[in-house]
Amino acid sequence: MNITAVRVASFNEIKEPGQFVLDMLYPADNLRDLTPEELEQHAGQGYVKYQEYPPDDSAIIGKFWTQAELEAVANGPVATGITFLCPCGCGAIGGIRFNQFGRPGSAWTWDGNKDKPTCTPSIQRTEGCRWHGHLIDGVFVPC
Repeated sequence: MNITAVRVASFNEIKEPGQFVLDMLYPADNLRDLTPEELEQHAGQGYVKYQEYPPDDSAIIGKFWTQAELEAVANGPVATGITFLCPCGCGAIGGIRFNQFGRPGSAWTWDGNKDKPTCTPSIQRTEGCRWHGHLIDGVFVPC
C-alpha cells in the first residue's frame, strides 16, 4: 500500500507511518581543532574540526566536521538526510543519508523538494520488517 510522506517540523512530531523530518546540518560556532589522538583514530576520514554538543540525555556527544561540510553550511543550514517512521506501520524509525560531502557508505540522491521528496535508489530496511520501496514525489511506494 502506498503511504503519503508527510513532513513534520521535528523528530518528536514523528508519530504516523510515512511522517518524516529533514535532517539538517547547521553552522557551528564552538568548533575546536582535533587532538593528536583524534587525528590518528580518524585518519583518512577528512575531518578537520570537532564540535562538542551540550550535555543532555542523548548518547551523541559531538560531531566531527570535514572541510566540505564547513564550506557547505557557511551560508546556512543544509539538508543531509531524511528520518522517517517506517511506512509499513511497524513503528520503527528509519533514515537515509544524502549523497554529499564525500563520506563513505550508502547514500541517496535527493531531488531537493522539501515537502514531496524523491530519493534514489530504493530504500530497504535491513532489520525488523525489512520494508523495501521507493520515495517518489512524496509517496512511499513498496516494491
